[in-house]
Amino acid sequence: MYPNKILSAKDFQFQQVPPTLMVENADKFSKHFELYLKRMASLFSAYPTKIRINYPILYRIVERIEQRRDYYLYFHSNHTYAMEMSQAKEAALFCYWFVKYKPLSFEGAKDEAQFFLDNSYTVNESYAAYFLTSFIVGLDEDNKKYFDEEAVSTLTYSLTNREISKEALILYVESFITHESQSKKGGITDAI
Repeated sequence: MYPNKILSAKDFQFQQVPPTLMVENADKFSKHFELYLKRMASLFSAYPTKIRINYPILYRIVERIEQRRDYYLYFHSNHTYAMEMSQAKEAALFCYWFVKYKPLSFEGAKDEAQFFLDNSYTVNESYAAYFLTSFIVGLDEDNKKYFDEEAVSTLTYSLTNREISKEALILYVESFITHESQSKKGGITDAI
């Protein structure tokens, strides 16, 4: 039940995500993605075509996260307390939908196929693993010790080949939260 002391039933009704929020999130994603491309330059140096971003699909990902935000508010709130989705849940949901919808691809189909043959995953899983590890390390620098080359490879493999539910991915991310990192405020756009 939504917290009626905090918002009205009329205010709760799901609204389409405004285009300004979509564009704002897409801009933040693009900046973070450029950072990923710079850090992973050696991975992409063998492929002559650029990677393109399917923005309508990226907008759909933002919409899915906003729908889940409403879900937490409606089903996990009571009359006096409004449940807000945590940054960790938001990051996990972003990666879940990112891997599911796959908004990234090479401009050239040959490069797309070659990248998959070379790595056994697409750019989408690679970026999602990068995003998760950078988010988790951003929570606490000590988390770096959990992400050696083998761990990142296993994470990327899991995102590519294993059936991972939204809840399992949320639990994975939340398992890295310490008391100190939990007190940090911000949303997914802060993580990107």
